[in-house]
Amino acid sequence: MKTRPAILLAALLVPALAIGSIKPVTMFEKIISVHGTYLESTEPMQCGTSPIGPEAAARITSWFERVAVWPNFRHMYPMGTWEIDAAACSVPRTPAQCLADLDAAGVPYEPVDHVKNLIAPVKITGPVGGVLLVASKDVIIECELASHLPAMAAVLKAREITQIGILSSHRPQAECSFHAMGLALDVNWMKATHWQRAMWLKSDFEKTPELLTCEAKHETGMSRTLVGAACDLWKKRVFNTVITPNYNEGHANHFHFDVRPGDNRFFVR
Repeated sequence: MKTRPAILLAALLVPALAIGSIKPVTMFEKIISVHGTYLESTEPMQCGTSPIGPEAAARITSWFERVAVWPNFRHMYPMGTWEIDAAACSVPRTPAQCLADLDAAGVPYEPVDHVKNLIAPVKITGPVGGVLLVASKDVIIECELASHLPAMAAVLKAREITQIGILSSHRPQAECSFHAMGLALDVNWMKATHWQRAMWLKSDFEKTPELLTCEAKHETGMSRTLVGAACDLWKKRVFNTVITPNYNEGHANHFHFDVRPGDNRFFVR
């Protein structure tokens, strides 16, 4: 008996339609299934040296609600170092408080309106603490990150670093990234007064994949300066996250620094 074409077509289409209705597992879902999410709860952590008031707690929860379900990328790669330091945790401020703190610290900035995902966006307009941020386009970041720049400058100046190259800052299209929130900087070179040329992360940073980043010995002076600066920024809790080219190939040519308001965990790799 011959099969009618219409019946054969239906027999082929039904399974195909059923398969098409199955939602594919995304890369982020795969990561979460193995490594978990960024946060297990949006409840505030112990943060700062004083008890957290209800208004500050609400601001922390608001930040956490934006990132809690992100994949926990930091657990994907070996040899990273996590430390909890509640005293160094940064309690998020109101926009007015944060901008007032920038004024008090002498950070050169201009407020910026209507920047996607940012609460109090600012554009950095000059050197901070004697350190020039060199970029091909405007450095627009969240005020909470800008408030950490004077401490960053103090650490870098201690190693005679007076210029840094900003590879990227706010990237609204970055998915599950603190760049999208204006809370991260990528730095691909640094210039110190005792070197005639810039130190490039891609070529001058010596990777030590089998050793903890801040315990490894480096052969060249430039590499020692670069890793020393990165580890100082982590040890002094200037940033919650300090990633070097040791982390993965996606960071082979730059440092990644980010601030995570209300988070008392500090990571370096």
